[in-house]
Amino acid sequence: MIRTYKQQATRWAALLVFLLISAHAFIPAAAQEKGKIGELVTFEDGSKGVLIQVERDGQSGWAIALRNAGTFSWASQATETATNALNKILTERSESKRALNDMLPLLRDTAGYAATQAIRAAAGGNRESYPAAFAVDFDHGWYLPTAGQMFIVYSLEPFIKKALEDNGGEVIAGSYWTSTPYNARCAWYLDAQLGIYEDPNGDGYKTKQYFVRAMRHWQASKPASTYTLAFDGNGATEGAMQPQTVNVGE
Repeated sequence: MIRTYKQQATRWAALLVFLLISAHAFIPAAAQEKGKIGELVTFEDGSKGVLIQVERDGQSGWAIALRNAGTFSWASQATETATNALNKILTERSESKRALNDMLPLLRDTAGYAATQAIRAAAGGNRESYPAAFAVDFDHGWYLPTAGQMFIVYSLEPFIKKALEDNGGEVIAGSYWTSTPYNARCAWYLDAQLGIYEDPNGDGYKTKQYFVRAMRHWQASKPASTYTLAFDGNGATEGAMQPQTVNVGE
């Protein structure tokens, strides 16, 4: 069975679903202070992204990479047919959600970093086993988003499209892997036109070649604090020194 939100409602209805599962997605600008959806952010390593989610205090959230990492399969042919710990660990949760016919728990799963970490650990250092999870710069914090996180990208595409275009990025178009498995042979993916899919009949096969768009946690820089230190001499020499001003913070 294929599940898609485009068949049931417009992208605006999808945005409403997103608001229901993440009520703090849009908050007053005054409360956001450091970050807002659609804003370009630069990380310590020089990489850049566009914010697609901001917490209530405006100090943290998620950013999506400006460009695709390329096209990759979710898993290799050999991995797809093998029975391994990863399929058991990651699939059980997905199976239970599907049995309940409830999409909301799936969309609330936003632990992309942990999911990517689990996939890479299961590979045992063999990058060819799970190409999509190894296509991201995990060492610097980038990861393969979950189905829930990519649904947010789908919902907010009209709000981040201009930011991507204005900053030399690639708009969201085509199909993208998520780090959420459907079963041992298939995984959830995003069709930029139709929404989040799971298709055990072909398109969701892990050996398909889809885009990978990395995501990363964003934390606002702490404002610098200024302190004035007064010196009143240095012991026996009774020396004096003018007060010194230092900045503490980022």
